[in-house]
Amino acid sequence: MSIGVLEGCASLVNTVAKVLSGVTSDVCKSRSRVIAIGSLLTAFVKFIFASATGVQHIFIGKCMDRLAKGIRMAPTDALLSDLSPPADRSRTYGMYQSMMTLGAMCGATWASVCMVLTNNNYRFTFAAAAIPALFATALLE
Repeated sequence: MSIGVLEGCASLVNTVAKVLSGVTSDVCKSRSRVIAIGSLLTAFVKFIFASATGVQHIFIGKCMDRLAKGIRMAPTDALLSDLSPPADRSRTYGMYQSMMTLGAMCGATWASVCMVLTNNNYRFTFAAAAIPALFATALLE
């Protein structure tokens, strides 16, 4: 299976999830619950990666990871829009993007440190990566 097929499938899943989760959060009138579902799925996916034994597990994990991201994205953007005054929306969204970038940098740094400290133990590193997602979900509820 090629990387292109994997990325194409993952992108398709992400796009469909964004549309459906946006509609769902509008209908349910609870953006935080939809975001919490995406966050829980993100944590679950880390355990899939930690226990992967073949390419098919990575394929499933990658698609589920993009599904989780898609579930979180549209409701998060809508929640930011709902909570910020119209004059500050661009600033709010910019701050959100900055914090996402900072989180990605900290996560990559932590994963690198974890790999060094555990002598390249991928399973432990992916399992440890579930902790921030579980913590974020607890904050939402």
